Amino acid sequence: MRELIRAVDEGRGGAGWELADHLLGVAAGPPEAAERALDGLADVTPRTWLRLDVALRSWWAYGRTGPEGAGARGAGALGALVAACSGDGRRREAALTRACMETDPRLLPVLVIRTADWVRPVRERARAVLARALAEPPTLPAVGVALAMRDWTRGGHAVEVMSEAMRDVHGARSAAHLPTRRLAYDLWLEDETLPTDAIVKAALDEPDPVARLRCAERVAQGRDVRALQRLLGAKSVPVQVAALTELVKLGHPEHGLPFMSANSAPLRATAQWAARRAGVDPAVRYREPEADAAGARGRVAGLGECGTAGDLALVEPYLGHARPRLRAEAVRAFHRLGGPAATLAPMFVDPAPVVVRAVSRILRGEGGRVLPDRRLRHLLSAPGWPRHVRRAAFVLSAARGSWPRVEADLLLLHSDDPELAALGRSDLGAWLRTDAAKNYAVPRAETRRRVRELLASAEPVLGERNARTVRWYLGLDR
Repeated sequence: MRELIRAVDEGRGGAGWELADHLLGVAAGPPEAAERALDGLADVTPRTWLRLDVALRSWWAYGRTGPEGAGARGAGALGALVAACSGDGRRREAALTRACMETDPRLLPVLVIRTADWVRPVRERARAVLARALAEPPTLPAVGVALAMRDWTRGGHAVEVMSEAMRDVHGARSAAHLPTRRLAYDLWLEDETLPTDAIVKAALDEPDPVARLRCAERVAQGRDVRALQRLLGAKSVPVQVAALTELVKLGHPEHGLPFMSANSAPLRATAQWAARRAGVDPAVRYREPEADAAGARGRVAGLGECGTAGDLALVEPYLGHARPRLRAEAVRAFHRLGGPAATLAPMFVDPAPVVVRAVSRILRGEGGRVLPDRRLRHLLSAPGWPRHVRRAAFVLSAARGSWPRVEADLLLLHSDDPELAALGRSDLGAWLRTDAAKNYAVPRAETRRRVRELLASAEPVLGERNARTVRWYLGLDR
């Protein structure tokens, strides 16, 4: 059963039906087996509960079980569960009258689902039973199911009721289901008497970034300078930004100066704003001799953001730095300061993918002036170039029109790299489906000849029909 649940979680086709079939069979068997199966549903994700409900109702709807079937004969809690998911509204309503629906917390997820049932009597009965069942705090899986129904037409009642009931659930802020965990934090943060230290600790230690930021924002609302200073040491950039922003508003912009060379662009931008409020020109600070090699990347990025063309001489030496991320940052800064793209073109074949991506984004707006088509064709076809270089050459070629794109696709099709060959085949298919009819360009005879030869040699892979379609759209057969 664990394998079936995992398959449903992963969305494998038919897995929901298999799980429904299994539960229907177990419900009609020995009570001990039925109890074990119901216990096995304790950790099922909310979305799997919704899929299971649909699958069980499908079994009933398609006549796979009936009045004498497993679901009707099951007398225990599992029998109530499968009956509550019947395709027959009267059976669903009758299942809700069983005592276990009110007293067995393992059935809460199904009870929550039925509160949004499309049949009004079923829906009203389920809501009445749920109100009595919530005399005890709800289970976290049931809360998760309610939150998964928030976009349903009739799901609002479940969300409202379960959200209010969850205030008394212990350990909800540790729920594996993120919407449940975040709701628990929202409810927790509504308490005006919470000690600031507890909220700061949560902002520093909570693994979920959304909940972590909400805690930081609550601390910021408290305007506690000492607490905000503690948040500056967080490993989360959004938390640091929230804390620094509030400190600047409170008249403490000097706290931003240590973060001016941060690697994070949002944190660096906030620090630059803080520096200006403190009377410091960020560009002047970035031009100072490097005191900390660890901050070189942020310093180069800062020069690109705050400097002028006169700072190109400070940035250019970093284009040859040993650290790939620093080279990539230097590429971006060099371009922002107005450095010529021709200086960056040789770095298109850099051994680091992060550098090649940075150069490629810049050269995409240069057309063929800096990196001509013949150079891209060489990078696509000549053996020995790394995959990330050939992929970048393909992206540039595809941005230059239908003929360069199709030629790049065909060159990749001839590649001995299976991944690149698959990329060429996939993109050529996408071109045929979406952009082929927009091809009006008439290239030079040499281009037509190359593409015709590539198509001829690629026909065994493409198939005669696809090759003929490509030739027709390109006008090679007209």
